[in-house]
Amino acid sequence: MATAPTVQARRIPIRLRPAGILAAAVLVAVASAVTGWTGLGSHESTPPGAVRPPLNRAPAGAGNAAPAPVEIPGAGALPPSGSLAIIDHNIGLTTKTLQANPQDFISATNLAILYHARARFTADLADHQRALDAARLAMKIAPGQTQAAALEAAILFPA
Repeated sequence: MATAPTVQARRIPIRLRPAGILAAAVLVAVASAVTGWTGLGSHESTPPGAVRPPLNRAPAGAGNAAPAPVEIPGAGALPPSGSLAIIDHNIGLTTKTLQANPQDFISATNLAILYHARARFTADLADHQRALDAARLAMKIAPGQTQAAALEAAILFPA
C-alpha cells in the first residue's frame, strides 16, 4: 500500500543570533552602568551607609593646597613648564639616552622633535640643522620610520 506524501508547512526562519548579540550588548551596558552608579566596581572599601567623596575632590584636611610636585629620580629641580629651560632639560636627557643606546631611533626622533621645537621658539637656524640631523639619524637607524621622515619634511618645507 502506498502512502500519500505529506505536505510540510513552510517555516519562517527566526534570526536568533543578531537578536542574541543585541540582547547581550544591552545587558553588558546596563550592568556596567549599574555597577558604576552603585560603586560595586570600586576598589575602595567604603563602610555601609557611608558616603563616598567624589573622585576629583582632595582628601579631608588638605584644604586648597596645590598638589605636590612629582620628583623624578636623578632629575633634580625641573624648570617651569612651557619654558625654553624645560626644552633644554629634555634635550639633555634625550641626548644622554641616545648616547647610551645609539640604535634607539625613538630617542633620535624625540631629539629631532625637541630641537625643532627649540628652533621654532628661538628662531635659531643651528637648532633647525640639529633637528634635521637627528631626524636623518632616526631614518638611518630605522628606514621605515615615518615620523622622522614627516619631521624632516616639516623642517625642510615649513608651512
